[in-house]
Amino acid sequence: MSEILTVNVPLAEATGQPGAGPYSVWIGDGLMAHVGEKIRPLHRGSKVAVVTDSNVAPIYGDVVMNSLRDVGLEPTLVVVEAGEASKRMEIVSQVIDAMIAGLSPSGRSTVEKAVDFVLGPFGWD
Repeated sequence: MSEILTVNVPLAEATGQPGAGPYSVWIGDGLMAHVGEKIRPLHRGSKVAVVTDSNVAPIYGDVVMNSLRDVGLEPTLVVVEAGEASKRMEIVSQVIDAMIAGLSPSGRSTVEKAVDFVLGPFGWD
């Protein structure tokens, strides 16, 4: 793998939202095979969800999932249909349902509670 370039994006400046924290973007050849190494130090749990579309999943899905498994994570792959038609709240709800199913064997999970908090008065519909 070639060297990885890390770019720190100041989110507050990019979005105009005061208090929004920065995030990093990693750029490099072959990085998908090393995503687990980059994610593992940032994630305390064992379960993670990978959300992608039907164009990207066949190309990178196995590589990313294997990389996550290699570092002891338990990934769930959630694939949505590629294209503008998938950019709807109905699809967001389906993605959340798939994440809940994959991340929590006991039903009501931290993910679902967080979504309830974020959606608040907007509900699930």
